[in-house]
Amino acid sequence: MKRLLCWLFIVLACFLAVSCGARDSKPTIRIYSSVSLKDATCYAERFEELYGVKALIWKGSATEVLTRALEECRAGKIQADVVLLNARKMWVADQEGILVPYHEKTRHPYLIEMITLAYNTNEVKNPPRTYWDIFSPEYAGKTALEIDTPEWETGLAGILGEDYFTLLHQKLITREIRGVDGRSLLSEMVVSGEIPMAINLGNNYMERAKAKGAPVDWVALEPVVACSEEAALLTGNPDAGKFIDFLLSEEGQRLALETGKGVPVDTDLESPLDTGFKTVVPRFE
Repeated sequence: MKRLLCWLFIVLACFLAVSCGARDSKPTIRIYSSVSLKDATCYAERFEELYGVKALIWKGSATEVLTRALEECRAGKIQADVVLLNARKMWVADQEGILVPYHEKTRHPYLIEMITLAYNTNEVKNPPRTYWDIFSPEYAGKTALEIDTPEWETGLAGILGEDYFTLLHQKLITREIRGVDGRSLLSEMVVSGEIPMAINLGNNYMERAKAKGAPVDWVALEPVVACSEEAALLTGNPDAGKFIDFLLSEEGQRLALETGKGVPVDTDLESPLDTGFKTVVPRFE
């Protein structure tokens, strides 16, 4: 009797192991993302619902994501199938030759972000209206900028001139303007009021915070620098290609608009934020 029970136990254990293995056999892709974890998770969950493919996400700053992808590709130990980055960082990845073409392209823009002036409405009652206004004494010690935004400087360099950025860098040295590394971190600091104002933060960060009731808003200093959030492949995994297709589909674009709070690349979709500002688009090609 004991021997029979033992055999039954073994058979049951094998059955459970096979069943668990079957449940875990869902196709999987891995994504390195510099966009907010909440946004990336929304994309991943909806993608899994539609395609039956699970997407695992590793979140880092744009610099961290690019560095990790480059190091793994150079070592021949690529862990991710998809990378989500801003246009400037994706251009660097493309120049390094680590991106895999898909639909005859290596880079796939899926959302346009406007770089604007963000501020805490409890701390700033009269925000600047021009780029030069930020140097007014009333904003001294209240202002910060995200230091890793070459697209912002590239877009404005030919318009504001060398004198503007020389003065801006002087203010950084004297700490009249504070430098912060990371858009998510800078956004959190504006929301909390630790930094009342940020001069080069994507409008989508403030839109998401406003939707949660945070006392924040943004101002479009013209010309507004518009830059794209982009997706690309690091491997030839066909399921990863499906993720690119999803982001560029009508449903993916609506989701990107809803979660990312930017301007969709699908011109058939209207964004409430596309208000006709004068814009400049830096080119990284």
